This record gives sequence, structure tokens and C-alpha cells, in this order.
Amino acid sequence: MTITTDTTLLNDPRRQAALLYWQGFSVPQIAEMLQTKRPTVQSWKQRDQWDETAPLNRVESTLEARLIQLYAKPNLTPHDFKVADFLAGRWSALHALIAMARPETRLT
Repeated sequence: MTITTDTTLLNDPRRQAALLYWQGFSVPQIAEMLQTKRPTVQSWKQRDQWDETAPLNRVESTLEARLIQLYAKPNLTPHDFKVADFLAGRWSALHALIAMARPETRLT
């Protein structure tokens, strides 16, 4: 049986650009790294409001991308499983924080 992982998020330059921006790279640096025109990256930044994205959402996007990247590996090592388990734990903790921050999402 073959298990496939959807890696489209990893292949999306717009998504990669946002993740790089939140890591501290500038728009010109991102454009060079992704071999994209600077005005295109600047447009993505403005349209997707990268600067206005809440820190918890930034962390959530970064964790999601790392988990997808990890699970896309063809042969996971024991270390990979440990890292995935750790990241999944952080994912759960993050979602608990998000739920506490948004009272309307709490289950009663």
C-alpha cells in the first residue's frame, strides 16, 4: 500500500514567501530566493496582509508546513517520528491556546 501526502502547500510559492517573511527575510530576499519578481512578492505581502497576521496564526502555518514536509519524506527515520510527535504535541497545545483566545469556539 502506498500512502501519499498532499504537498501542494510546500510547492506554493506564495505560501513559501509568507513563511520566509515571518522568519525575518525581506521582500527582496524572498523574491531572489524564490526566483520571483519583487513586485509580485510585495503584492502577495499586501494582499495577504502578512504584517497583520496574528502570531498564533503564523506559528500554526509554520507548524503545518513542517509537519507536511516531514510526512512527505519517503522513508521516515525513528528521529523523524520523534520530531513529528513533538510537533503534533505543539500543534495540539497551540489549538488549545487559540480556543481559549476565542471564547466563541469553546465547547460547553
